[in-house]
Amino acid sequence: MNFLKKRWYLIVPLLLICTPLIMVLYISMSYGYGLSESWTCLQNMSKTETKFRVGVYSEGRFDKIVPGMMGRDVFELVGMPLERNTPEDTRWAYSVPLHASPYFHERIVLLERGKVTGVIKRFHMPESK
Repeated sequence: MNFLKKRWYLIVPLLLICTPLIMVLYISMSYGYGLSESWTCLQNMSKTETKFRVGVYSEGRFDKIVPGMMGRDVFELVGMPLERNTPEDTRWAYSVPLHASPYFHERIVLLERGKVTGVIKRFHMPESK
């Protein structure tokens, strides 16, 4: 404690460095993003608006979706998607941008003939396609 009394001025720079680092680690653990993607998410946090199906969607359940699963298993696991492309029904969106926001948490399941061929889970930015 005596150390802090003599060097109290070191606490502020330490907090300025540690707070963003802790927030990036929290985002990385919560959403499963890499550190670079988590940093981008943190930088654009005020511009991020994502719509999920309230009371149904869960990150933990979405993480259980793997290629090869049947569409009905996905439906039982995470429920009805917010958007589906018809009549092909090959892209199920479980998140969409709110108010046409360019930054959002993208959650998409790609299907072919009723089977999952891919899962997209990323922080969407205007530059990403």
